[in-house]
Amino acid sequence: MDAFSLALKRIYKIDPKTCASDFLHNHRFGGASFGGAEFDSMARFEAATWYECDQHFKTELKAYKKLKRLQGTRIPRLYAHVRISHGDVPQAARDDAPWDQFLCVHGLLLEDIPGPTLEDWPTPDMAPNMLKIVAQCAAETI
Repeated sequence: MDAFSLALKRIYKIDPKTCASDFLHNHRFGGASFGGAEFDSMARFEAATWYECDQHFKTELKAYKKLKRLQGTRIPRLYAHVRISHGDVPQAARDDAPWDQFLCVHGLLLEDIPGPTLEDWPTPDMAPNMLKIVAQCAAETI
């Protein structure tokens, strides 16, 4: 599993525009025609999807750590980094660190901040300059 992670890290570093779907049909990354096995292509896609999600999670966790001084005032307080093992994974795989890393779900336990969420915005009746004001306020916070 470590070889998988290292290979993906290298691919994404060389070409930052790479995305998981590139592994399905792209001959460069061993798409379905590479070796003639479509399931190999799907396995590469799943591994790349996991890698992207893992990188997004690590980036978000790093951001919360760097913005610690703003937690509880301008951004939600980070209470914990949680790691949930998948219940259907055999115990032997859970005890194997590389597989466990791949087969668990990571999450952040954040403070609940009452008020509108980003999915509620923008609305058709919102003033045109409102988004600009909100973005400016967020930028000034940092």
